[in-house]
Amino acid sequence: MQRFQIKIFIFLSILFFSFTKMGFGAPPGGLLAAGDSLFKSGKYTESFEEYKNLIEIYDQYTPQMLLKMAFIKEGLGDYTQTLYYLNLYFLENADRSVIDKIAGLASKHELDGYKMDDNEYFSALFRMYYIYIFLFFITVSVIFLFVIIGKRAKRKEALVPAIILSAFVAIFFFLGNFFMTTSKGIIADNNTLFMNAPSAGSSLIEKLEKGHRIEILGKDDIWYKISWNNKEGYIRDSNLLLVE
Repeated sequence: MQRFQIKIFIFLSILFFSFTKMGFGAPPGGLLAAGDSLFKSGKYTESFEEYKNLIEIYDQYTPQMLLKMAFIKEGLGDYTQTLYYLNLYFLENADRSVIDKIAGLASKHELDGYKMDDNEYFSALFRMYYIYIFLFFITVSVIFLFVIIGKRAKRKEALVPAIILSAFVAIFFFLGNFFMTTSKGIIADNNTLFMNAPSAGSSLIEKLEKGHRIEILGKDDIWYKISWNNKEGYIRDSNLLLVE
C-alpha cells in the first residue's frame, strides 16, 4: 500500500509541475525586450515584427504585447488586425473596457459578430485564472485521495471522502466545459468564399468581407466549418484569423 501511495504522489507531482510550467511560461526575454525597446523609441513597424515572431515561432505572448500590437495596427488603419489582437488580449485579460473598444471599432466599420455577452466575459475570466483554479482543484483532490487511501488501509469507511472527491472532479469538468466557449475567428480577407461544403467545387453561399467575427464549429482538412448569420458552411483556413 505504501508503494502505491508513493506512485500516486509522484504522478500527481509531475502533473502539478507540468501544468505550473505551462501556465506560467514566459516569452523569450530577448525578443520581447527588443520589441519593447523598439516600441518605446517609436519604431512601431520594427517592434511589431519582433512581437509577431514571438507568436509565430514560440506561440507565446504577453497581454501588454497584444495591446501594443493592436495599437500599431490601429495606427496603420488595419482594423481587422486591430480587432484580432484585441480579441486575443481579451482572452488573456477579461477587461470590460476592451469590450467597449472592440464594440466601437466593429460599429464604426459595420462589422458583425462582436456582441459579447456575460457568458463570453465569464469564459474569459475562467481562462484567465484557469491555472489557479486547476491547482486548487488538484490540491483538494489529492488531499481527499490520500484520505481515502488512508481509510482503506485502516479498513474504515471511505464513502464520504469518495463522494466529495467525485463532486470536485464533476464540478471541475462542468466548469471546463461550460465556461470554455466555442472558438471564434475573424475573416482576414475581402471576398472570402463561404461554401456549403469543404470543397472548392461546392456551392457558394455568399462572399464574406474582412473583419467580421464568426463562430467556429470544427475543421475538415484546410476548411473551417463556421456559423454565420444562422447559416453553417465552410471557409479556407488561410482566410481566417483564429481567436483561441
